[in-house]
Amino acid sequence: MTTALALIHSLSLTIWVGGMTVFSFILTPIFFKTFDKQQAGDIVGSVFPAYFTLGHVCSVLALGSYLWLRTQVETPWGDKARIALLVVMLAGAGINGLVIGPKSHEIKSQVRAAATEEARAPLQKEFGKLHGMSMAVNLLLILSGLALVVMGILFPLRG
Repeated sequence: MTTALALIHSLSLTIWVGGMTVFSFILTPIFFKTFDKQQAGDIVGSVFPAYFTLGHVCSVLALGSYLWLRTQVETPWGDKARIALLVVMLAGAGINGLVIGPKSHEIKSQVRAAATEEARAPLQKEFGKLHGMSMAVNLLLILSGLALVVMGILFPLRG
C-alpha cells in the first residue's frame, strides 16, 4: 500500500509538472510561431479543458496520496512545506480551471462578437489582465511542483 501511494504521489506530480512545462514552454510558443494569433489562441484554448482537468485530477491525487501516505511513514523533512505547496497547487489549479479560464473564454467570445474596435478595446484589456493572472498562477504551479519534485528526491518518504 505504501509503495502504491508513493507511486501515485510521485507520478501525479511529475506528469502534472511535466505536462504544464511542455505545454507552457514548448507547445504554446510553437503554436504562436506556426499559426496566426487567432488560430494559435484557438488551438491553445481548445487544449485548456483537458489541461485544467489534468491539473484538477493530479492536484487531488498528489495531495490526497501525500496526506494518506504520511500517516503510514516517517514524516519527511519539510512536511509542512510540502503540504502548503500541495494546497497552493490545488487552489491554483482550481482558480485557473474554474474561475480564470472560463472567464477568459467568455471575454474572448465577447471580443470576437464586438462590432467595433471601440467595443473590443476594453474587452481586450480585460482579457489581457485575465491572461496575465492565468500565466502568473501557471508559473506558480510549475515552480511549486518543481520544488515538490526536488524535495521528494532529496528527502524521500521513508517507510
